[in-house]
Amino acid sequence: MQVTTRRGSVEFDGTTVTIRPPRGLGSVLAGKSEMSVPLRAIRYIEFSPAVALKNGYFRINTGQPPLTGTPIRPAFMEAIKDAHSIIFTGREADQFVQLKNAIEEALDNGRR
Repeated sequence: MQVTTRRGSVEFDGTTVTIRPPRGLGSVLAGKSEMSVPLRAIRYIEFSPAVALKNGYFRINTGQPPLTGTPIRPAFMEAIKDAHSIIFTGREADQFVQLKNAIEEALDNGRR
């Protein structure tokens, strides 16, 4: 399963999650590069839905502290620079929900 946005893409092949930032100067300046994370290294998925004018984010958590936000600087602003994250709009939200569910199901099956 692969979800592609103009901010990059996330691919899940059943055993590995690969996050690819968009190509170009923006991702280089943000310090992002392609990252592949094996399913066994993932603790959980951080997911913030896109609502109204606020973007959502999808983040693979491998043990780092969760993203936190403030009323002035929401967590999705941190996700922009986080290598384990990709932000998305409301139009892309359904695809990210499906991806999140597929990864969580695989995580649950692997922990049984």
